[in-house]
Order: sequence, then structure tokens, then C-alpha cells
Amino acid sequence: MNRFERMLQQHWHIAWGLVLLGAAVIGVAAGQMARMAKENDRLELLQGTARNASREITEYIMNGQLVASIGATGILEIGLWHEGKDNGLLNKIGKALNADGVFVFNRGGIVDAAWNMNGKQSVGMNVSDRPYYHEAMGNRSSVHVAVSPFAGERSLYFSTPLRGSSGNPISALVVRTDIDRLQNLLAKQTDIALFVSPDGIVFASSREDWIGRLTVALPRSGVFDLQMNSPIGALIEPSNTEALPLPNWNQITTFAGVRYAVANASVYWNDNREKWRLILAEDLSRSLPLSHEWRPILSAAFATFLTGAIILILLRRKHDRDTATQEMQAILARQEAQAINKTHLSQASLHFQQTGSAEELGQAYLDTTHVLLNVLQGAVYRITGEKLDTLQLLASFGCTRDIPASFAVGEGLLGQCALEKKKLIIDGVKPEYWKITSVLSETLPREIVLIPVMRHERLLGIVEIAQLLPLDSRANEMLDELTMLLSLNLEIHLRNAKTQQLLDETQSQSRELEAQATRIEQTALRLAAHEETEKNIRAWHDKIMASIPDGIAITSDDGIIIEANTALETLFGYAPGEMKGEQLRRLLGYWQSAAVFGQRAIMSGSHKNGSVMPVSVTLTELPATDSQGSCRCALIRAEAPRSSVAIPQRPDLIEAANAIGAETPECLATPA
Repeated sequence: MNRFERMLQQHWHIAWGLVLLGAAVIGVAAGQMARMAKENDRLELLQGTARNASREITEYIMNGQLVASIGATGILEIGLWHEGKDNGLLNKIGKALNADGVFVFNRGGIVDAAWNMNGKQSVGMNVSDRPYYHEAMGNRSSVHVAVSPFAGERSLYFSTPLRGSSGNPISALVVRTDIDRLQNLLAKQTDIALFVSPDGIVFASSREDWIGRLTVALPRSGVFDLQMNSPIGALIEPSNTEALPLPNWNQITTFAGVRYAVANASVYWNDNREKWRLILAEDLSRSLPLSHEWRPILSAAFATFLTGAIILILLRRKHDRDTATQEMQAILARQEAQAINKTHLSQASLHFQQTGSAEELGQAYLDTTHVLLNVLQGAVYRITGEKLDTLQLLASFGCTRDIPASFAVGEGLLGQCALEKKKLIIDGVKPEYWKITSVLSETLPREIVLIPVMRHERLLGIVEIAQLLPLDSRANEMLDELTMLLSLNLEIHLRNAKTQQLLDETQSQSRELEAQATRIEQTALRLAAHEETEKNIRAWHDKIMASIPDGIAITSDDGIIIEANTALETLFGYAPGEMKGEQLRRLLGYWQSAAVFGQRAIMSGSHKNGSVMPVSVTLTELPATDSQGSCRCALIRAEAPRSSVAIPQRPDLIEAANAIGAETPECLATPA
């Protein structure tokens, strides 16, 4: 890729901007060139128009019919002119020629006969000082211009000699006409048309304000001479002597902010002075409007832009191909380097996996970095402690002096790296910090690298290495990969160590569990024997309860029946097990006789069917057990009815009734 392509790649938008700018510039230049060509074409056309107009003006001035008509007067009787008796003939000539006046003068320059359209008398006027007199007496026809010094009227004087029989002029005929036809000829030309005398004075023009103006710049004295000596000097206004901005040759010019094509053509007639000039000026903004320029401008701009765009696209494609080739080469080089790195990493991984302890792993890591990365010195620390706040030396390589066996997290650069868990690169190592030494020499390392050994956001240790030359990107990538393998295998070693510790603890616990199982088994045997004993006791108890003819109720401390024998259920009309959970006070009514614990009391019992019967109740306090707590035993027996005898109240009997959950009777009686 050359510099130009690189510049395009880096400044692509500028390149497109330059293409657009170039298209605009070339479009404008093409438009200008096309306009110049069109302007030159218009100038050439205008030159042809000027030549044609000059011939038309010459034909007008030198009109054959006019000259022939004037010459035809020479066949008339000469005496008629001198006698002045044929003014009617002059009138006819003037009207036929559309003249303002016709007069005849003799060889002495005295007007013998005259006709004026305005009726002015000219007979007897001496015209011997006029140019046409001298031309006629010289036996030559002529055309002259003149300007009235008072009215400023412009006229053309056509003269021809009147010859005698000898052929010599004896008099002359002069016809005076206005310049309306000349003005009309100029007006039908282009935007500006000027008829200029040899003196540079505008005699006739399509612009009235330019009549009498000069086409050449003259000093004030020169202007004064023209005013005094030129036949049309009276047209010059003393207040406006500045030359017109039209050149005296064919060219494109600009004045008043408008571009004009200017063409000059000579008008030849029998004026003995220099030739007259016809000047035509065409307004190019009218004949060539700006709207005509857009097509060549847009065409050239589009063609330039298209060409530039194609070139840029081709250059971009070439750049893209070159870039793709370079990228492919770089990819292949990276892939080759990655393949080599993967081979080295695979060998390192295998080597790391074959280590038997964390210490061997740390040493294998440092040996590998020395072989692959030319690491000259290094150390590996691992995190230890109950709070994981200590870095313990695991392995070292190339260290000639004692290095600390442990660091606290946050202590020094090594501890700071462990605290921040970020890779640190130290340049410009000071001599007092570290030196790489050998038997023959010692030198300062160019770079010291501290790398945290991380596994799943968990810090396992720190690696510190010293280099004579800084590691490049590939070497840094290799170092990171090796450190990752170190963290993976270090975690495995730590896990294995922890697993072994757990295994030992599990085996110890297993032995304890075996002993405990033995004890539990013995306890279970004792419990089984105890349950069998309890089962036998329970069966014995049930048999006793069933064999007792009197009703027995075992109640809790609050009078809830826990157990009742068959005799009690039969006595009160309940089904087996139905009395369990009932309140004893619901079974016992009023007292007939009562006693405290261990004494027999007579009470009224309530049968399930609602009947009342007298019963005797003996209440006994039972010892508390773990499962039942404090209990009581009530022995209930059916009694024959007796007449009631009023006895005074006995508070001790009321307390006994409350103790077994019975209602307090309304009266108490002593036993019979």
C-alpha cells in the first residue's frame, strides 16, 4: 500500500470532497470555455452583421438612383438654374428623393436656385467655403455630413457637378437630407449601433444619449479643436467629453457590469477624409443567457465526478484487496504463531498436569516462562491463611539473594497487586529495587511484571518476573495463557490437597461413626428389651384393668380422662375407648358422700342416656411419669339409692371434688 492509498484510506471523506470540488471547478471551467466559445461565435456573427450593415449604409449613402437623379439634372437648360425659374423642378427632385432641400450654386459658390421644405430662402448664399463646393468644382461627386450650429440638426449633403458641353463643371447641384433612414438602419441592428466619424465622434447611434460622444480619449485641447474644426464638432457637449467604453477593434469587453461582443466595420464613401466606422455591440447576457451555461457545466461536472468516483472506487477496491491480502497474511501469521503458542501451551499444560504438588507446579511455571519468554528471574506466591491475607512463597527462579518467604496482602507492590487483583508493569527499575545478576555480571531489569493468579474471580497467588527487554504483545499474551494454566492447575492442586484433608477427616469421622454405630446398636438392643418389657407390663396392666369389676378412670391433673377400663365404660353406657378425652365432671353429679384422697365419697353419676345413679368414688394420687406428668386414679362403683340427710358443708370435700374435676354439690352428707 503506497502513501497515496494510505492517505485516501485515512482521509476518505476529504478525497470525495476533492472529487466534488474538482467536478465543480471543471464544470465551471467547462462552462466558461463553452461560454467563451459561444461568445466568440457571437462575435464572428456580429462581425458579419457589421459588414453587411456597413454595405447597406454605403448603398444608402451612395444610392445609385440618387446619384443618377442628381446627374440627370445636368441635361437641363443651364439657363434655367441661373434664372431661378424652375424651382418647381427642384421641388419635384426634393420630394422624389425625400430631401429636406435642393439648391444649385454657380462656379463662384453663390446659390442661384434653391428649394427648402421649411420654406427658408437660400438663394444668394455663398457656399464657397463648404467641402461639397470644392468637390463639385473639382468635377467630383461627394457626400458630406453637417450639423447645424444652432439647432444641432444632423444632415447629409449629396453634391454632383453640372458640366457644360466641354465636360467641365459650370455649377453644382446639392441635395440635403436628414439622417432618419440612417438612424432606422442603426436601430434595427443589435443592442448598440454607432456610426462614427473619422474624428471619433458618434454621428448617429441607436442610443440617443451617445450621439456626440467620443470613442477615443482626447485631452481638453483636442476636444476643443474638434469642436471648432470638425464638420460635426457641434455635436460634442463640453460637459461630456469622456470616451465611450467601446474598443475600436473586434473583441469581447465588459462595461456597466455587462459583457458585450463588439464588432467594427469600415464604411467607405467619397468623403476625402479617413473612413467612417460602424460599431455594433451585442449584449451577451441577452443572446447567451446563463441558463444556456448549465448544460455544459452540469455535463462536465457530472463527467468529472463520475471519472473521479470511478477512480476512487477503483483505488478503494485496490486498497481493499491490498488490505484484505495484508490482513490475510497477518491472519495466517497470527494463526501460525497461535499454532506454535498452542503447541507450547499444550506441552506446558501437560508438564503442569504431571507435577505432584503446588511447589513443583510453581517451579514448572517459572521454568516454562524462562524457556518460552526468556524470563531471567521470577517468583510465585500463593495465598494462604485462615483469612486469605498472606502470600506464601511457592517457587522462585534465578534469584541470587534471599527473597521474602511471605507477604501480607497490601504490603509492598506484591501485596498491592494481590489487593487490587490487577496486572502491574514497572518500567525504569531503580538499582536498589532489584538486579539481575550472574557469576560474571549484573544488570538492571528493563521491566518487572506482577500478575495476579486468578480463578473465577478468586485470588490464588501472585507471579513476579523480571525482564531485560519489555515483553511484546505476543509474549504478553503467552504469559497470560501460561498464568491461566498455572491458576487452573494450582486450583487443582489446592483442591486435591483440600480433598485429601477432607478424606483424612472423613476417615477419622468414619471410625468415630463406626464406634458410635456400635454404641447405638447396643442402645437399640437395650431399648428393644425395654420396649418388650414395657409391652409385657402393658399387657399385664390391661389384663388387670379388664379384670377389675369396679370402674377405674385415670385422669390428668385437670380432670381429662386418659384411660378408662371396661367396667367404667359399661357402668356409664359408653362404647370402648369413647370415654377417653372426656371431662370426669360430666360423669359425676351431686355428692351423697365424699372424702379426700384415699377416702370413699358418694356422688351422683350421669349415664350416657341421661339417667342419674348413685356411685361411690375413691380418688388416689398417682406418681408423675415423663410421658404423662401428674395423674389421678378414680375408683368408681355403683351404689344403691339412699335418703338424703342434710349435713353441714365440708370444705375439705369440696376441694376433693374439685381435685377430680366434679361439680361442687349443693349439699354434703356424712356417710351412714
